[in-house]
Amino acid sequence: MRYLSLPLILAATLILPLSASASGTYCVAVRGNGEYAAGHWGGMAKLIEEKGMPQTMMGGSSASISIFLMNGVAQNPSLKGASEEEKKRKAALLVKSIPAFLQRMAERDGILSLYAAMVGAAGNVNFNKDFVGSLKTLSYESYKAMEAAQQNPGDGTRNSAHFLTKFLPMLNPEMRAGLSDPRTFEVARTRLLESTAVFGAYKVDGDAHMFYRPGIVDFRYTALIMGTLADFYAGAGGEETNRKLDDFLTRCADSEKGKDWSAGACDKMFSSAVDSYLAGKSDIRSFPNKAAFENVGQAKGVESFVSTSTMQGESMERFKKLRSSYSSFDQSRVTQEHANFSVDYNKDLRFSYMGKSESLRQIEGGLGKRYPRDEKSSKFQSLGDVPWITAIAASAGEPGLTNFQPLLQLPNNDPEAARRLVFAELQRSPGQRWKSLQKDSEAKVINMGGWSDLHPTMALRAHPGCEKKEIVYLNRVGGETCFGQMLFVRVTGAQEQVPFWKDLCAKGNSYDWRQDPGFSVAKSSPWNRLYHSGNSSSSYNKAVHEADTVLCTEWDSLGSPFSGKPGTTIWNHFTHAYRSNLVTRAERGAEREVRPGCSSPLDRKSSAGETEEDAVDSAR
Repeated sequence: MRYLSLPLILAATLILPLSASASGTYCVAVRGNGEYAAGHWGGMAKLIEEKGMPQTMMGGSSASISIFLMNGVAQNPSLKGASEEEKKRKAALLVKSIPAFLQRMAERDGILSLYAAMVGAAGNVNFNKDFVGSLKTLSYESYKAMEAAQQNPGDGTRNSAHFLTKFLPMLNPEMRAGLSDPRTFEVARTRLLESTAVFGAYKVDGDAHMFYRPGIVDFRYTALIMGTLADFYAGAGGEETNRKLDDFLTRCADSEKGKDWSAGACDKMFSSAVDSYLAGKSDIRSFPNKAAFENVGQAKGVESFVSTSTMQGESMERFKKLRSSYSSFDQSRVTQEHANFSVDYNKDLRFSYMGKSESLRQIEGGLGKRYPRDEKSSKFQSLGDVPWITAIAASAGEPGLTNFQPLLQLPNNDPEAARRLVFAELQRSPGQRWKSLQKDSEAKVINMGGWSDLHPTMALRAHPGCEKKEIVYLNRVGGETCFGQMLFVRVTGAQEQVPFWKDLCAKGNSYDWRQDPGFSVAKSSPWNRLYHSGNSSSSYNKAVHEADTVLCTEWDSLGSPFSGKPGTTIWNHFTHAYRSNLVTRAERGAEREVRPGCSSPLDRKSSAGETEEDAVDSAR
């Protein structure tokens, strides 16, 4: 096993039928986990090795990226025609290879080294020191020189002028627009430094402008980068690449079963396949660019659904005006109203899902029938068919990483047209990029990121295709993330309703707030009904209970891959999840597993003969 310094920002695809790659015996809910996304891959490798490819997957935040990659893996040509046992071993090995792909990608030049620099994947980039230091000394003249150098993407010397040059392709174009104008340069640089200070920290309290500030990374561009991985695994890399990848799978699938990843001959064979795929590519447009423009839920690989949060109505109109004044880079137009903004919870906030429209319609109906009194289920909204680039940019782009913004407005079921529109935007100046595809005047909702539903098991259970199948929840110990809870309180303006909201992180995700003096007020709040682990009938506890099996990880105990500390690399996160335990409903009911996140109070109540509806009534 190799241990690499490979911190991932998020957090850091084709035409084969579902039956070619997936046994379809179970469905998976994936908990978003930010930069800990390698835990998804380790967990999925374990599940696939034991159960085969899942039929359906659902999740939000960084889970949107992981589901996207699983969809690519499921379409790999080497799985077609293989026996079910062969598919398990080969597909699991493909998932295990994802960190190795990122490492190899980091060692390449051109657009690949730019990506590597952005995620610190090469292991020799101190993000905070180098990036912040470069910003503090950056002048307008030096920035313009870097922009000019970027006009020659094939020039291998373009990164030598300034460290920040490496980041330009992925730097948010709104920020770049401010840096490109001498009148707004200083404000833009200050905002970029603010974004860097909170980048990956998932901080809510004290960040007054997190809803408006663009953030460092362009998540639309990030979706394209992740598309290069999905295309490789889906078999879009060409004849030589597919031949080498098939040879790797044929020779190594059996020997690597039960292992996380091994150095040696198999690693070299895989690297050869990646090298074949990356050869001669120095710009994102030189990749196949297929997967990112296919629709979510098209069932070419794994049936997929991606969650996010949205605002609409009067709240959306107020926000548009506030964001417009903030985007002017005129600090005199930024007022206390920006910091005080909140969404009308009852009227304008929705937990939204992207995927096949007809399936989402069925899920919405199923939620109403199965969970008529569940708070989260009552906020369900279908966004219907969208390309993967739209879903990833929306779900993975969360406050602190990017701002609230309209969804990308791209044609559905026409990948070529969507690709042409996106690549046309990449040719525009930063000040104009994406504006024609994200018009406020045409927006029906404003996206707020995938933090809202990190436990979508009930939506899976409401899906006719998963209703009677095993649902596995890839989760971690602990209750709802404190970031999501705090963000919900702030977004909905519920600070007075939840007076202890600033202490949610300090007390821990699993803390039972019923003994706190402030709980008498918070008891009637949506927060208590949605996320409170101390409320047995909260949407979170119901969701854990609905899972037949929980892959119980402790990835939070490892620490962030951003930290650079021993034992926190992407490989550590992968291996930890791969070696974590699967906990059955029977084990939870028998109290052999009682930790929040890996079990629910409803598991014990059910085993004692109390129904879920009884628990709901007793909690009211």
